[in-house]
Amino acid sequence: MRWLFLLAYACSGLAGLIYEVSWTRLLTLYIGHTTAAASAVVAAFLGGLAVGAGAGGWVASRLSRGRSLQAYVMLELGVVGAAWMLPLELSAFTPLLRWAYADGAAGPLFPLIRVAVCLVLVFIPAVALGATFPLAIRWYADDPGAGISRRPRFQNETARRSSALYFVNTAGAALGALLAGFVLIPALGITGTTRIGMAASVIAALGVWVVARGVPDSAPGDPAVDVRAGLKSRPYEGTPSKSRPYDGTPRATRRWLAVSVLGVSGFAALVHEIAWTRILSLVLGPTTYAFAATLAAVIAGVAIGSGVGTWIVGRTRHAAAWLSFALAGAALTTTWTYAIAGGRIPLLVANQVAESANLFEQLLTQGSLLTVGLILPTAACLGAAFPLALAMVRDPDRPAAGQFGIVYAVNTLGAVSGSLAAGFFLIPRFGLRPTLTVASGCLIAGALAVSA
Repeated sequence: MRWLFLLAYACSGLAGLIYEVSWTRLLTLYIGHTTAAASAVVAAFLGGLAVGAGAGGWVASRLSRGRSLQAYVMLELGVVGAAWMLPLELSAFTPLLRWAYADGAAGPLFPLIRVAVCLVLVFIPAVALGATFPLAIRWYADDPGAGISRRPRFQNETARRSSALYFVNTAGAALGALLAGFVLIPALGITGTTRIGMAASVIAALGVWVVARGVPDSAPGDPAVDVRAGLKSRPYEGTPSKSRPYDGTPRATRRWLAVSVLGVSGFAALVHEIAWTRILSLVLGPTTYAFAATLAAVIAGVAIGSGVGTWIVGRTRHAAAWLSFALAGAALTTTWTYAIAGGRIPLLVANQVAESANLFEQLLTQGSLLTVGLILPTAACLGAAFPLALAMVRDPDRPAAGQFGIVYAVNTLGAVSGSLAAGFFLIPRFGLRPTLTVASGCLIAGALAVSA
């Protein structure tokens, strides 16, 4: 049943990124193809994920494990309904966008209106997608036996299981970004691509429903009853003793430091992604290919890094040191990759275009591979930071679903801030190099804070 659940959760990640790529493409047809427009859509999507993760964590900690699966199925089906309704809602908003544009003379009104439209159209389904993470943790990792591994080499089983969920979801998301940008939209269009995403959501819901049929609503030792009654929940991992050694969990101040650092890393990650989307758009133009290639490279790197981080979490008592190392690595690779390629790529492409007019397929292949090579190291370091921070945050006296839901929400809120800051302020005002320097500075500050 656990393997079936992991496959279903990977399908959910695949569907989520298919939605993000196709909705970004659809909405930019109405609100423009600028970096700011793409940032608005991404920020609305990520903001919904953050709100959903926070609210979902609160709800999941008060549900039994069986009920959490039922809620998960309902959310996935709700996302399918929202995806089906989105084109109709966008048609209803078209007169408002036309009025706000006012032939380009509306000043700040049009940017405000288009952000509001993105919030309305994308935010609600994203909330449902974000809430699935803590609900998944509630069944897969947040149970009375998860804190004590049957294999002694695993020091923090709950964080390891939660990180495994994050890894499979991110791996599915990377595949979804690649399929949507390079296969589905060119072959099926936006409507057909969205329907593929809906089918993946239905498959995820069916898989979890099959798992839920074999899970009782409550189990012995389940703390959900205590939480609903207003009592302190039973500890999952207990207290240090001779038979159950101390697992290295830090005090409350260290936990909140780890959460704050994840918010900073989320900010830096989206600044990095938006900046490289802009760089690649100079190669391929403001197309779906540029957005999808950058997004797929980022998420693939995050998936690889989260897999490595999950492996480390189960085998170390020093998650803070590894987290500091990962953030420092992300800062160094951000600076290094742009110093190598940031200013040379547009010039190289301009020379190639001047020599021949039939180079788009070649540029697409070369640009995509170059993007992967330049973005992957930073994304992998940032991906490793998430499971390492989970290991620092874990409090054995509280349900993991609520804790990790907040962690996911803070990380995603940082990403929202980074998307908006890069698209609307940093890149337009300062350019690409200073923007990436800001991202590196944030990561270095986070590394120093954790290592202090």
